[in-house]
Amino acid sequence: MSESIKNAFAIVASLYMAFLLTTIPMPESINFFRPSWVALVIIFWCLYFPAVFGVLSGLCAGLVFDVLVGSPLGLQGLTFSVVAFITLIMQKRLRFFNLWQQVGVVFVITGVERLLSYWLSVLVADVSGFSLWSALSSALLWLPINAVMISFLRMCSIRGI
Repeated sequence: MSESIKNAFAIVASLYMAFLLTTIPMPESINFFRPSWVALVIIFWCLYFPAVFGVLSGLCAGLVFDVLVGSPLGLQGLTFSVVAFITLIMQKRLRFFNLWQQVGVVFVITGVERLLSYWLSVLVADVSGFSLWSALSSALLWLPINAVMISFLRMCSIRGI
């Protein structure tokens, strides 16, 4: 299999799993802890494969996510493209950080994603509550997500930069 087909398969499969994890029902009492699975996958791909996954890919993933969850079209597309943009800007620095420093940066990036999503929801009168608990849970899940994604790449025999 060619390298571009393997990359496309890995990206689509990981985004599909992130979409599935996002749509799993959770009790309402702990729903505000729901991690931003798609943002974590976008951060991973922008961090390790910046030539393959970029802002346009984040926009496309966000549009698919908008259709999946029924939010206004373009809302998550914009937020995920901003996540991809911030990650791509910081990519060279972020790769040299240890994993705990990356957790802090992931907290900030997912916090920006949550805040931007809340602001856009207020603009279109589709208001839900704002909380940074989902950014915290996303940041804490960065370590296992990073390990799982790297082992998935090894399983698919895909080499990063």
